[in-house]
Amino acid sequence: MMRKALADAEAQQVEQLKKFGMQVVTPNPALFRARMEPAYKKISDYAGADNVKRFLALVEEGRKK
Repeated sequence: MMRKALADAEAQQVEQLKKFGMQVVTPNPALFRARMEPAYKKISDYAGADNVKRFLALVEEGRKK
């Protein structure tokens, strides 16, 4: 319930900013994730590949909610 309330409030704020003339850019998430691969590799080197895999799984799980 709280996530929905926050998402709705954020959407309203973005619309308000657009009305005031602000240009709002929505990034391409797939492109961003692809560009993060080298960073995930570096993080895996010191934090462990299993930890990075678990983190990314948690992020994906949260994205689905």
